[in-house]
Amino acid sequence: MSPNLLLWAFKLLPSQFVVLDIETTGLIHKEEYPSVISIGLVKVVDGKVVDGIEVLSKPYKEITLEASKINGFTNDQIGSFPDPVDVWDKVFDFCEGQLLVIHNASFDFPVLADHIKRYDLFVKP
Repeated sequence: MSPNLLLWAFKLLPSQFVVLDIETTGLIHKEEYPSVISIGLVKVVDGKVVDGIEVLSKPYKEITLEASKINGFTNDQIGSFPDPVDVWDKVFDFCEGQLLVIHNASFDFPVLADHIKRYDLFVKP
């Protein structure tokens, strides 16, 4: 199968958008969400990445061994990450007014929604 056939949906996107991906302390377990430790964002204009940031966020949970193997973060590292409320403006400013495309939306969206609600990050102060 041609890669172009797999990318048909991207041709429907506007010329500018932001792609989001998160790293967490683990997986969703019994409707309990993991904690966000990293939010990666890239801005795409006319099919090219033009800007990107990674925002680290101190979790409320320890990272599982499985998650650590996947994302490369350790409990020693994540304990020194900044508080979520202190870095949310960076995420908000980067995404403001942009279409947001979420890499693994079925997992990332509910975890991110929990993160926003948990820390009352709904709007920029």
